[in-house]
Amino acid sequence: GPLAVRAVGTAFNIRHAGERVVVTVAEGVVDVYPADATARAVRARAGTEIAWTSARAAPVVTPVDPARALAWKQGRLDYFDEPLEAVVADLNRYSAKPIVLRDPSLAALAISGTVRTDAAQAWIEALPGVLPVELSQDAEGRLVLSRRP
Repeated sequence: GPLAVRAVGTAFNIRHAGERVVVTVAEGVVDVYPADATARAVRARAGTEIAWTSARAAPVVTPVDPARALAWKQGRLDYFDEPLEAVVADLNRYSAKPIVLRDPSLAALAISGTVRTDAAQAWIEALPGVLPVELSQDAEGRLVLSRRP
């Protein structure tokens, strides 16, 4: 995406989902900066995460449990107040059918929870029970999330 990441003797995870890039540092130090070098680097140390979206001029740095960001290695995607748009972008890597958000206002809905990567479609199918959404399938076979009237 639009960022460059420089590792300074470290272990880290990068997740690019939709318009959001999240860099989680498990060990050491990482510098994150726009790829066009228009801004100074933001330095993150172990146990922090940098989230950058195209809607924000500056990144948000927060403390985090690095194991949560690396849970995908064990077949889990763990979310804490993640926008639905980013969750859907992640799940599209694992779902047999593409998932789309029909209503752009759904993109910012906050999601907290865990998704097993081998059950991504089942998780999406359960969303109408917990969020104000409806799930349908379009003519191309995509799973479509719309706002519930």
